[in-house]
Amino acid sequence: MDYDIIISAISTLGFPIVVSAALFWYVNRQQENHKEEITALRDTINENTTILHELKELIKVIAEK
Repeated sequence: MDYDIIISAISTLGFPIVVSAALFWYVNRQQENHKEEITALRDTINENTTILHELKELIKVIAEK
């Protein structure tokens, strides 16, 4: 981003408003990233749960022999 635009925005709107807008943008971006990470973790946990159930069934079959 061009520094002249930032300086112009601070001069026009004021420092607290510009910083508040920047922090709002940053927090929203972090929330989107966090949502993607949580979705990936949820998928991994679900896959691991499925595999554990399959292993449990396999162990039961082996134990019965």
